Amino acid sequence: GVRVSGCTSAGEITPDGYGRGCITAIGFDRRYFSIECALISELEHFTLHDAQGVIDGLLSTCRDAGLASVKGNTFAITLLDGLSSREELVLATLNAALGTIPQFGGSAGDDERLANTHVFFEGRFHTGAATVMLVNTPLDFRVFST
Repeated sequence: GVRVSGCTSAGEITPDGYGRGCITAIGFDRRYFSIECALISELEHFTLHDAQGVIDGLLSTCRDAGLASVKGNTFAITLLDGLSSREELVLATLNAALGTIPQFGGSAGDDERLANTHVFFEGRFHTGAATVMLVNTPLDFRVFST
């Protein structure tokens, strides 16, 4: 089956430029990508111990897939509830658990209303939560942030 993770947004990049009320998606070919996802359901109580458990579980699955070694072939995508007051702390905690594995991502939005933001995981929307996707690939990549 196909696993879907995502979040609400304050706008989308489309083939026609900036859009609102659209769905933007990216797919990964399973021949070249092994991806495991996890939900962090309570950002307000998320600790380094929790982060290490989440990352260890994701790494174990990536290693079991046998697609590529983890070192130099893995990155994390993190999507967080944009109204959480713990975004920076959660990202720093995840970075500590990820070690040298690069991370990027974004915050869920709601068309700039600042009322209801959600992450999507296993068929349901969640508030006060985050999704972490660990991506392993033999293909070259570069993670950057602005």
